[in-house]
Amino acid sequence: MNSPEQDANQTATSTDPAGNTSEFSQCVAVINDTNYVVLRFTTGPPYTLSWLATASGFALERATNLKPVIVWQSISNGITTNRGNVIFAISNNTATPEKYFRLHKR
Repeated sequence: MNSPEQDANQTATSTDPAGNTSEFSQCVAVINDTNYVVLRFTTGPPYTLSWLATASGFALERATNLKPVIVWQSISNGITTNRGNVIFAISNNTATPEKYFRLHKR
């Protein structure tokens, strides 16, 4: 299995107004990782979480607090798909005002 992080050479050349150049090269880490999903949150009612539907194999989970041991619960109800996005509407339940969410790779 190839690591997403690999060494690569990057070269840059700088030129001053008189035409003099200076070149340098250093080794940098290049990340080529496509194993991530962007989870978006809307900041006004209705409050929603959404991510691209092409990100298959992820499950939305919630917890009421982040104190160890964190108990994550799968969410299956209330998830819809619209125009290429998976969307979950967050309810405004005052009985459980604290909510934490994550997308978890199954």
